[in-house]
Amino acid sequence: MKKLGVVYSIVKDGLIIVESSIKDPLFTMGAQVFDSTLRKIGFVFDIIGKVEKPYIVVKPYDKEVLEDLKPGSTLYYYKHVKKQAKPSKRGRGRGK
Repeated sequence: MKKLGVVYSIVKDGLIIVESSIKDPLFTMGAQVFDSTLRKIGFVFDIIGKVEKPYIVVKPYDKEVLEDLKPGSTLYYYKHVKKQAKPSKRGRGRGK
């Protein structure tokens, strides 16, 4: 689990705007987002803003989590990366 950033704002439609602490936040698209108590909050929905100072948009799984979040709260992310399967040796010539 890595630090995503700090809550900047919560907008009217329930999205959470996070000031990114990551240099290249594009990698976090779709990642699960957690609060400091490791409670699952939502997922990375979008990246907005300037390249030099990006903001991450988090879509919460449930609107109730918004009651506990305040600007300045630190959020974390986890993104499962699938390993590529090794190519099968089957089907190669068998020297017949």
